[in-house]
Amino acid sequence: MPKQRENGIRRRNATVPPGHNPFFTLAKKLCIPDVIPEVAKLRRPVDGAVRLALISMPDVSYVEKDFKWRKALPSGVHEEDVRRTLAAVSHADSKRMLVAFREALLFAVEEGNANIVCVSELGLPSRDAVPLQEAQQIAFEISCKHNALIIAGSSHDSRTMFNTGYLFHPTEKRATWAFHKNASAHKMGERIMTPARRRVLIVDAFDLRIATMICLDVVDYTTLASVMAAGDQVDVVLVPSYTLRFEKMQDVATVASQALPGVVALVNARLPVGSSFIAQCGVEIKLPAPSVLPGGAEVALLSLKIDELKEKRTQAKNDLHPYLDWMFGNRYIPRDLQGPRRF
Repeated sequence: MPKQRENGIRRRNATVPPGHNPFFTLAKKLCIPDVIPEVAKLRRPVDGAVRLALISMPDVSYVEKDFKWRKALPSGVHEEDVRRTLAAVSHADSKRMLVAFREALLFAVEEGNANIVCVSELGLPSRDAVPLQEAQQIAFEISCKHNALIIAGSSHDSRTMFNTGYLFHPTEKRATWAFHKNASAHKMGERIMTPARRRVLIVDAFDLRIATMICLDVVDYTTLASVMAAGDQVDVVLVPSYTLRFEKMQDVATVASQALPGVVALVNARLPVGSSFIAQCGVEIKLPAPSVLPGGAEVALLSLKIDELKEKRTQAKNDLHPYLDWMFGNRYIPRDLQGPRRF
């Protein structure tokens, strides 16, 4: 073997210890945790407990809006590969969603005293596949007035072909933080564009580090691995969803909360399959009965004790099964463990 090649192999092996997960090493480079500068006004509550509100927006009649490639396609490229299909709502449904959206946000922060509010996927009011500026302004103003962090759901946007979510926090001048879905749910008729620069927003608020991702992103190894790579930067993952396979998503959320370890909260649209689910360090947290509002939205409330969560996270890290920890690159497989095992 040539000396130069031999030295190269030695250097490469020196940086990848035996038992290291090579998938994680590469996957974490594909999606970047994007930390928003500290939200100065959102300090730890005096009682040490953060109130979380999960808003499941009412299901409306979505119309598939097709966007076809107008130019001649190269040989071998199938038309279905370039077709994009977005969910659009009528003017009447848009007005109804806007009323329900405002009502649900106000109920969450006024009646529920919520510090953090998360709205379901496609729950941000839109019209003809364009998110309503009025809805975003409502979310921003309520965030400022009630000193709350609001993840205002997501919407398909025909201007970018993305499924985009928005995050608002109190500032003197409105600052819009957008995040996009990284995986297209084509089996549900969603055919969106996905961003070349994949990222997960992380915000430091109420003495918690909170990450946001949209629906299937929590199933996508690359996106989830990027959150795991952030390590202690993440305590809570909020996942706006719109899915008919909510039970499967719950299984994923439970394992993800164990691997983090921390809290993973799913908030689905108000569908018969289920609306909200929370797991903490691998264990489901039973939510109190949600409130159903006149406008059709459903609001589930939960109080998280910050110090208690941090203690459980520390204990869960010590108890985490080696294979689950190895899966997300946090440790190496001990040599005395042979063959795959259940975690």
